[in-house]
Amino acid sequence: MMIEVVCNDRLGKKVRVKCNTDDTIGDLKKLIAAQTGTRWTKIVLKKWYTIFKDHKWQDDTGKKQLEKDFNGMKKYCQVVHTIAHARMHLLPLSQKKAHLMEFQANGGTVAETLDWARERLEQQAPVNQVFGQDEMVDVIGVTKDNSYKGSINPLGGFVHHGEVANAFITLKGCVVGTKKRVLTLRKSLLVQTKRRALEKTDLKFTDTTSKFGHGRFQTMEEKKAFTGPLKKDRIAKEEGA
Repeated sequence: MMIEVVCNDRLGKKVRVKCNTDDTIGDLKKLIAAQTGTRWTKIVLKKWYTIFKDHKWQDDTGKKQLEKDFNGMKKYCQVVHTIAHARMHLLPLSQKKAHLMEFQANGGTVAETLDWARERLEQQAPVNQVFGQDEMVDVIGVTKDNSYKGSINPLGGFVHHGEVANAFITLKGCVVGTKKRVLTLRKSLLVQTKRRALEKTDLKFTDTTSKFGHGRFQTMEEKKAFTGPLKKDRIAKEEGA
């Protein structure tokens, strides 16, 4: 079988054009907060241990240089990007390396945006300050979901995750990936007008049975009422007496 091939990528051909693109966003200055841990600096910096040796920002010269850097950013910068990381030590997981997310701060002038970002350095960002109940959100690359806050811990905790003791968010809809997959949520880019998107969530029941095997009991009290006292309960009672 013979196949004819025509090659247009040759010098001198009219169809061969060159596309000149503009320069990308360049870094003017990178500022690191004073109170930083090693859970994310190990990821960002190659020699992360060097930033903790000399705290130059604590003396008068360092503070003046810091103010000079901020003033220079207010004068020359066009956009402000900040980096946030997860606090992995609060989760019942063995992973210590923190998840990082870089996002652009918008709204107001560059000086106002920079002041807003500076005030929130080394501060926590709880989920209830970003998303609210019955709010439509976007899961990046997948779909749009509804959120609701409530108690969801099953007996024995979630499989391969443990008990959820911190702030969490419940999504109604589809999410991507396997368990413990890191997802990025953002507010919906579209104005929602459908009834399904504007409906109020009335959560009446949450299944808290064990996810190991075929769980039948919602609480430990319900399980003990059905099975009766066990040998370990009798031993614990005798030791306590």
